[in-house]
Amino acid sequence: MIITNHEQLWLYFFLFPMLCFMVIFYIQGVSGLKKLTGTWRFAAIKKIYSLRYIISNLLFALVLVSLLVGLSGITWQKKPEKDESIGLEIIFVLDISQSMMAQDVIPSRLGKSVSLITTLIDSVNNCKFGVVVFKGDAVVSVPMTEDTLALDAFFNSVSPGMITSPGSNQETAVRLAMNSFSGNSTNKRIMILLSDGEGLDGDLFKIVSDATNEEIPLYIVAAGTEEGSNIPLGDNFVKNIQGKEVISRTDLSLLEDIAELTYGKFYELSNTQVIVQITSDIKSLEYDKSGERIKYINIIQYRPFLLFSLLFLSLYIFVKEWRWTEIF
Repeated sequence: MIITNHEQLWLYFFLFPMLCFMVIFYIQGVSGLKKLTGTWRFAAIKKIYSLRYIISNLLFALVLVSLLVGLSGITWQKKPEKDESIGLEIIFVLDISQSMMAQDVIPSRLGKSVSLITTLIDSVNNCKFGVVVFKGDAVVSVPMTEDTLALDAFFNSVSPGMITSPGSNQETAVRLAMNSFSGNSTNKRIMILLSDGEGLDGDLFKIVSDATNEEIPLYIVAAGTEEGSNIPLGDNFVKNIQGKEVISRTDLSLLEDIAELTYGKFYELSNTQVIVQITSDIKSLEYDKSGERIKYINIIQYRPFLLFSLLFLSLYIFVKEWRWTEIF
């Protein structure tokens, strides 16, 4: 299940002041009821009044919640549609944080990631490529191009020192990559993210929402292993403030979840068949039985929530209009 309109979620904050007003109006209503009924009937009438007030306002709140959920653009299904794209554009989003120098894959996470990228570039024909590298910040290192020589020249010199800001801001990198495609609506777009998933900054849910809305699948390559490794730094290793060597572990489950939510694919860099798998997946993409390329479009599920809101509204009106006693 994916929420495509995160901006609408801010409307939920209005439910709290609404609840406060309901409490205030209830207190005022009870006070007025006591004056109307007198002390001798107040206890019995108050029970009926309280029950009616709680039920009616609960139904009203459910009307609002159902409408807000519908507006948030929830989707949990996709429908096939003919893909009219005639070209292919791939942007590599490469993590170059210091943890990518860990050697739980040989020669290092970064080294094997670069090897995978260069092999993929040589294997896929009629395709444009671009490169975004990131640490705490992100940079378009190679704009969208078919010039494989420019790509090779860049990958021969890639290193963590290319960006000075520490960290690993995946959200900034993915958003920059999304804006780096050529804008040609006839081309199919794919992002390939290579990262160890450690110490990620940014809003991961926003990444999923934006990529899904733009119909850009994320093919994620998890660089590293869950067992992890220490991180080389010059002639020594990265240490914490206690002087102990830091062990960098790849968060496989987090990266796999992101790939699944964007209807992309997930790979482990430590798998010896990873290059074969990702090359095969990109070359084949998806075709229907007639041989036509297809894509999957999100179905926004607003109708069920609209029906729920109408149902709750009907019950609310019934509760408000039904005469519970001879007084109200």
